Amino acid sequence: MKRSGFNVVESRVWKDKKVRARPPGGRLVWLWLLTNRACNLSGVYELSVETASGDTGLTRAEVAKHLGSFERSGMIRRDPDLGAVWVVQRMGVECYSEAQWTGARRQVMHFEGAAFWEEIRTLYPRLQIPSGGPSPIPSPPPSQGGSGGPSGGHEHTDVDVDTDEDMSPRGDRDIESNGKDGEPWGPFMGPGEALTPQGIAYLWNSVAKQYGAPRVSTFPDRRRRKAKVALGEEADPKVWAAAFHAMCQDPFLAGKNDRDRVYATFDYAMSGKRDQWMDGARNSDEEVIP
Repeated sequence: MKRSGFNVVESRVWKDKKVRARPPGGRLVWLWLLTNRACNLSGVYELSVETASGDTGLTRAEVAKHLGSFERSGMIRRDPDLGAVWVVQRMGVECYSEAQWTGARRQVMHFEGAAFWEEIRTLYPRLQIPSGGPSPIPSPPPSQGGSGGPSGGHEHTDVDVDTDEDMSPRGDRDIESNGKDGEPWGPFMGPGEALTPQGIAYLWNSVAKQYGAPRVSTFPDRRRRKAKVALGEEADPKVWAAAFHAMCQDPFLAGKNDRDRVYATFDYAMSGKRDQWMDGARNSDEEVIP
């Protein structure tokens, strides 16, 4: 989702005993949680330890240590499957008007079904999010490989790869025969001409096939949710296509690294590691095709 470019931190943060009890590195990570570019009104957003490390100058291990300490103290909640964090008191501090609460609710709904879903509902009833989490997401048809799949991680070893044929995703309508013949972006768009979670997976497969990169052959709920979060931040299919092309062409991601690992995967593209590629794609004037 588009951000205004700044976050406000009230000076009373320094009166919080839980913050004051932290070592300097912990205080720095806490300020990062409140001011990084993914942070929003709700305090629920995609967390990247790698980005936190780069921004703060701390090692990834140090960042992870402080995050674990915050979680044990009840200051944050995390969902490792979604790669999401909830800064627990953020909404209570930032939301005053009805418009702000409406905006916060929209942000929270991008992470429906998160591990901390019921806690948010209990602490902030004003959000009026549904009880018991979201409605179940239908499993894909058998031709897509079922609803199972790997869990966690973003490296190529965690990706279901179909090297023989493209995934044939289906959402609210058949993406492969949606009546958009002759329109290059048509196969990826759903109702309302919007890019859908399964559409972005199909777009990845279309680009990846051109470079021999791994393609996804299953689309379980875990992937669907991450794709939904990513689309909440950027919905333009041309930006995604440009980013996918750049990832697949990058020598390091393509496997020319000291571990001979291919990191150019759909799961990588949906992780917090995508930020630099998305920024480059937004600023590129180069015409891209799916």
